[in-house]
Amino acid sequence: MPHQISRTVCRFGPPLLLVLAAGCLRTLDESLIDQGQAGSAGTSGGAGSDAGGSAGSDAGGSSGAGGSSGAAGSDAAADAPEDGPRPPVLIPYDAAAYPILTLGAAGADLPALIAADASSVYRTGAHLASTNVSRMPVDGTSAVNIHSGAKKPAGLSAPSASLFVYIVGSQEFASAGTLLRIAKDGSQGPSAPAFITPPAGFPPATSVTAGPDNYVYVGATTRASGSPQLLRLSILAATTSAELIYTSENKDETVGDLAVGGLGSAVCVYSVVNRRLYVMPAVGGVRAPALEAPVDDVVGVGTDSVNFYFTRSSGEVWQRALFKGQACDERGAAEVKIAGGFTGLADVISYDGLVAWAAQGDPGKSFEGGGVFTTPIGGGDVTTIAPADGGVDAIASTANHVVYTTTTGLIRRIPKRAVVQP
Repeated sequence: MPHQISRTVCRFGPPLLLVLAAGCLRTLDESLIDQGQAGSAGTSGGAGSDAGGSAGSDAGGSSGAGGSSGAAGSDAAADAPEDGPRPPVLIPYDAAAYPILTLGAAGADLPALIAADASSVYRTGAHLASTNVSRMPVDGTSAVNIHSGAKKPAGLSAPSASLFVYIVGSQEFASAGTLLRIAKDGSQGPSAPAFITPPAGFPPATSVTAGPDNYVYVGATTRASGSPQLLRLSILAATTSAELIYTSENKDETVGDLAVGGLGSAVCVYSVVNRRLYVMPAVGGVRAPALEAPVDDVVGVGTDSVNFYFTRSSGEVWQRALFKGQACDERGAAEVKIAGGFTGLADVISYDGLVAWAAQGDPGKSFEGGGVFTTPIGGGDVTTIAPADGGVDAIASTANHVVYTTTTGLIRRIPKRAVVQP
């Protein structure tokens, strides 16, 4: 679809209009145009993992509603030579191509955390003294409460290969970290989760994700040098204990987003620690910077079978090939920027040859510039697949849909691919 309508590029004198006429495309900002040829950077990747979860806060509007979406553009790209590379453009949201279904109504437990497996979305409140965990089938049928009384959740993961949802947090913010394993079907009863035993001294847990190796990985906030920071737990074994894979010698480090990628003996963990991105072997070992040119504003990270992707608070989306080798020290070309010019970037995921990310937009301007966006792996035209919708906070992936939260706690569903019009 992008290339079929790519010649309909609207040109505006400054300032560029933020709301476009139907059917018009908008050129992206200079930070994205600097990429040059659309789609030339990076390498092609495989389908992404639907496992894992991330923190989010939420906001509303009626289904399918929302304000303007996308990054502020630049009309400079419209003046590119006709025989030269065409700069990437931003394709506005099309409600007929990407219809929205609301799975969960706005609630009091805000902000919301979500995770997804192939067929359901799981939701809980973030950092609350006591909150419920619910399962919402992606087909829109009724939600089910599967746990009551979760304490200060900070992360949620629902790996497709597991019968359980994993929730990390702490009894109190300054106390030891907690890891709960809850049956997805609620068969344990709403108040009977299994507590996973962390290593001694494990501090408050802050994030959790599932890897392709059938392990769940948990990150924490260190309070002193020599504190445990990363652990993992097999999702296939019946054990309720976890193994330590990394201890930090630095105090006051907080693990943000986590992602795991690789195959066989070369599975690597990518962790955002104090807004910097690191890589290390999944079995434990040396932690090293994951970027050729380290930055200190990384927000989210995701992987597929070929690349890892990350968002920055500068409004940019980047990618780099996965690290290889048992020590996760074999690296390819430096990271490349594949999109830019967004406000309030959060999660990033990959599926079906696309990279998708959430942008909250500007809260002071009705979340202008926000939504859910995709671009081909390596960069190219950017498609808006969900509107600003009152502030998009977090996204996750099911078998056929992208799900997202809003700042008022709505949980929405959109198709991964555009609906073909008759």
